[in-house]
Amino acid sequence: MRRICLAALAYGALGVCAQNLVVNPSFEEYVHCPSDLSQIDSVIGWESIFGSPDYFNACANDTMTVPYNPLGYQWPSDGVAYAVLGFYDIGYKEYMQGMLVAPMQPGVLTFVSMRVSPGG
Repeated sequence: MRRICLAALAYGALGVCAQNLVVNPSFEEYVHCPSDLSQIDSVIGWESIFGSPDYFNACANDTMTVPYNPLGYQWPSDGVAYAVLGFYDIGYKEYMQGMLVAPMQPGVLTFVSMRVSPGG
């Protein structure tokens, strides 16, 4: 389990630690580099549950690489890969899921964060 610790020095020392419960949050671990759209299932710990989520990685060919690809221009926020979900005006949405490294606990406050970028 990856533990994230931050220290803020403003107004004295403050240490904050949290744990990341998401497996492979930066999509860095994969079975094979993406060669075409709709290959999120090649990312370890992630799978498509509806639609066709896309996977982009610097290891890929010109079509599925970063930062330039058919969907626009975007650098990963962390590492060399990212996933793309489509949400369209016609009501079509794509979904993906991954197992947590530990179960969530009832009554324990949970924070969720993600980085989102509009399509190119």
